[in-house]
Amino acid sequence: MQRTIRRLAIPLAGALLLGGCGSTNDSPEASESEQQTVASDGGAGAPMDDGGDDEAIDESEAWPEVDDESEEQGFYGPGEYLAMNMTGAGFIITLPAEGPEDIEAFREATGQEPVGYIKVEVDNTNGYEDAQPNGMTLVDTDGQEYEYESAFIVIDEWGPTMRDDGPEDVNDGYWYSMPDGTEISEAEYDELDGAGVEIYDAYLDTSASPTAKKTVWLMGPEVPKEMTYIELQEPAGSYQASPLE
Repeated sequence: MQRTIRRLAIPLAGALLLGGCGSTNDSPEASESEQQTVASDGGAGAPMDDGGDDEAIDESEAWPEVDDESEEQGFYGPGEYLAMNMTGAGFIITLPAEGPEDIEAFREATGQEPVGYIKVEVDNTNGYEDAQPNGMTLVDTDGQEYEYESAFIVIDEWGPTMRDDGPEDVNDGYWYSMPDGTEISEAEYDELDGAGVEIYDAYLDTSASPTAKKTVWLMGPEVPKEMTYIELQEPAGSYQASPLE
C-alpha cells in the first residue's frame, strides 16, 4: 500500500501545480492544499520505487529456528541443536542420544564402560559438496572439554586382539585378549571379532552426498548436563551449534 501512495503522489502534485498555473485567481487556499498533499507523502525527498523484484527469495524457513535467548544466556542443556556448514548442509544434533541397540550390545559383550552418544542427522538436500561430520567438542560450565569421534573408531577399539607372542609350544604362540588384557579363548575371539567387524562396517560410512540425508553417530564420554560451547567438526572445518526452539 505504501508503494501505491508513492507512485500516485508526484502525478497528483503535478496536476495540482498545473491547475494553479492556469487559474486567473492565485488562491492561497489551493497553494496550502498542494503543500499538505505533498507533505503527506513525505515530500520530494521520499524514497522512490527502485523497480526491483519485490518477491525476493526467503530462506528463513528452510531450517528450524534456533533459540537465540538460550545462546545469549551462555549455557545449554540436553536437547536438539542445529549447525550448518559453508556448502549448504544442515546438521540436527541430539545431545545426548540413546545409543543404537547393536552398539550397546557389543559394548556390554566386550565389557566396556558406558559411553555418551550423540546423534547427528545430516540433511545435505541443498548442499553442493559431501557433508561428513566426524567429531564434536563440548565444553561444560567448569571449562572442561569433552571430545567425541565417529562411532566406528570407538567400536574398533573395543574389539579383541589376536597376539603371537605367547609360548611357541601352545597354539604356536597365538593367544587372544580383550583391550584390558584379559585373556579369552579362540572361540570367544572369533565370535567377538566377527560381531565387531559387522558393526564397524555398519557405521563406517559417515558421508552424505549432495542432496542426500544420513544419520551419523558420534561417541565419547557421557554428555555433560550443562554446556557453554558446542562445536561440530568436519574434515573441512568446524561449526558452532545453536539450540533449536
